[in-house]
Amino acid sequence: LLLQVIELDVEYESDSLVLVLDGVSKDNFDFFYRNEYLPNLQNYFAGRSTGTVISEFPSLTGASHCGFLGLEEPSGYEASRFLRSKNRMHNTYPRNIILRDILGIETPSSIAGQYDFHKGTLRHVFAFMNPEASARADSHKLRRHVSKFKHDHNSVWILSTDELTHRNGRAGLGYALKEFDAVFMDVVKHLRPKELLIFSDHGNHTTDERLERSYLEDTVQDAGFTLSRTIRNERDVVLPSFGMISFAALYTNSSNIPELSDVLLENKKVD
Repeated sequence: LLLQVIELDVEYESDSLVLVLDGVSKDNFDFFYRNEYLPNLQNYFAGRSTGTVISEFPSLTGASHCGFLGLEEPSGYEASRFLRSKNRMHNTYPRNIILRDILGIETPSSIAGQYDFHKGTLRHVFAFMNPEASARADSHKLRRHVSKFKHDHNSVWILSTDELTHRNGRAGLGYALKEFDAVFMDVVKHLRPKELLIFSDHGNHTTDERLERSYLEDTVQDAGFTLSRTIRNERDVVLPSFGMISFAALYTNSSNIPELSDVLLENKKVD
């Protein structure tokens, strides 16, 4: 988690600007920053008071986002979650794509959707077909959109950094960060924030070291539990969503919690 705060002594139009670089670890950000891939960010930070904080938890939670933006905390992960009170799974992705992204109807959204600028679900899905073109389109859209910002507190979510890292590793991340750097000065010149907060919700592994994927479903089933969409039998476990989301929430009968916890602790692999 990367967190940088810049406090300025002169008067500006807006009080604060929150920028999220999705999927960018501090190590990866520092690599490009120190090797002068990001001249606009370097010029902006030069001579200004900055601070850095590393989260003790590996990914930024929805509750933390809400704390930054003053929003109501979410009830669960957007794509798929388990409603314990109704004992059933609930997937909001298909509904949100149809209502919000195609028909333009406001619907309950992810935390990213609460930002003043973000990429919709449908555009995110298509981005993986041509992530470089999608990153360029995001930059153009942000340049147009930022002129409409009229708040004291503004927020921007950049998703192309995560999309390109998944597609092309560190080289892809470098491309996305250069696109962000190119539009960065346009954003800050228009908003002129007194305080700037840059952070990431999680990082991505981009070195040559081979990491073994955690097949969490197999771990649960090999321990004698049954993966299910509801909790009806004693050994049932519900795993709503896992993989590329930086966390896993598992639901089961309270009597299973000690044993299931021990089983999960033995899984040392990665998401």
